[in-house]
Amino acid sequence: MSKESNGKLSKLTIGSYAMSYGSGYQIMGSLVGSYLMVFMTDTFGIPAAAVGVIMVLASI
Repeated sequence: MSKESNGKLSKLTIGSYAMSYGSGYQIMGSLVGSYLMVFMTDTFGIPAAAVGVIMVLASI
């Protein structure tokens, strides 16, 4: 782990950790969410606006 002389982590280290820590989770969540939206609109016939509201409420 790279450290600066004052004992704090460098901005590059902090940015690298922030970008890599949740990336896999975010990618999988996006794939599942987009599939669910298509599934709900095509299979159940729910309007797209209603599916959007359902997805937002579920994420909150």
